[in-house]
Amino acid sequence: MDESEKTVKPTNVRITWARNLKDMDIVDLLQMKLLESRAVRGTQVSLLNELVHEIKFRLTPKGQRGNADS
Repeated sequence: MDESEKTVKPTNVRITWARNLKDMDIVDLLQMKLLESRAVRGTQVSLLNELVHEIKFRLTPKGQRGNADS
């Protein structure tokens, strides 16, 4: 296995994971992150890029999904 295969695989796993989340799973994750951010004022929390992309995709109306990355 070469280096390029090693760097692609974790991203593919995260994409698959994000796509397989149910809406309530996403709600739970976002609520957890909200509570985490409120625990200590000024705390920054992070979300996986793949999760952010999946949320954006689900919130974009079907007719506008071709422009979702803009």
